[in-house]
Amino acid sequence: MSAAAALPGSSNEAIRQMLSFRVGTEEYAIDILQVHEIRGQSAVTVMPRTAAWVRGAMNLRGNIVPIIDVKTGHRGGRRGRAAGRPAGRRGV
Repeated sequence: MSAAAALPGSSNEAIRQMLSFRVGTEEYAIDILQVHEIRGQSAVTVMPRTAAWVRGAMNLRGNIVPIIDVKTGHRGGRRGRAAGRPAGRRGV
């Protein structure tokens, strides 16, 4: 999913393209120019004795890359919405 947002300012407002995605009920967005690649799901090697939010690692063109579950990891291991925090949009 992607979106475009106009930057406030003069009458010559620039268009800024964003890549947006959802994690549970929250929506996040990142500048499309910061995105290097969008990949489908690949094989992940499970890593024993790691935090709940570390799903494993994968080989990405010869580089070992950790796979992080942002739904679990960005709340310290708790699933779902944190107590007292409303669902909504967040910038990354």
